[in-house]
Amino acid sequence: ISGVGFDIVPTDCLAAYVAQQLDEPQVLELAFATKGGVSGGTTNSMLEIIPKVGIVVRRNGRLVAQRFGQGAKNVLFSDGKLRHVVPIPWGDLSSSVKSTGIPNVTTYIAYPKLPGMSLGMPVAQALLSVKPLRRVVQTAVNRFVGGPSDEVRERGKTLVWAKAADAEGNTAEAWLESLEGYTFTAVAGVRAVERILDASRPLAGALTPSLAFGPDFVLEITGTTRYDVL
Repeated sequence: ISGVGFDIVPTDCLAAYVAQQLDEPQVLELAFATKGGVSGGTTNSMLEIIPKVGIVVRRNGRLVAQRFGQGAKNVLFSDGKLRHVVPIPWGDLSSSVKSTGIPNVTTYIAYPKLPGMSLGMPVAQALLSVKPLRRVVQTAVNRFVGGPSDEVRERGKTLVWAKAADAEGNTAEAWLESLEGYTFTAVAGVRAVERILDASRPLAGALTPSLAFGPDFVLEITGTTRYDVL
């Protein structure tokens, strides 16, 4: 069972939750926003992904590349704030196909709308594709990026939005609010192990969190709330 942390328990469970409300969902959109900092490890992972993967979405079952900022939109989250979100290569581009069978998937992150944003990312991709330069940047990250403090993690939150649609235009939408990402990962990982040890039926094969434990698994994490309407 992969992805038993913030990536991908909240998004995977919410994706499965909205997908099961439609007979034949064809389109899935997932977006998340974080209230808290990022660690050096997360930053360095992003520095590896940007030049190697770029921005991709899933269309008709296949991963398709697109430019940074293409498909950006505004999403209302459960805290009442309308946020600008942009597509990113998130784990659900792979896992949600297994969890829901939906062939068209876009994953977004809340990202400030900045002038020249779509032009800056190709430049960053080109620069970071030079391995020695990327290593210099990662060394600086290791030195200066310490990650969120205990206080920030205590106050932080993660917000998730999911929307599924079928070919007729019917939609199902839901929102989720939970712990700060790193705290969530620690708690969810332990809970997943507990569920495996206590399972009334044996689990077999390669599973996503929602396939292994059901769409409501995320609600077992303390401090998590799911909304059907805002």
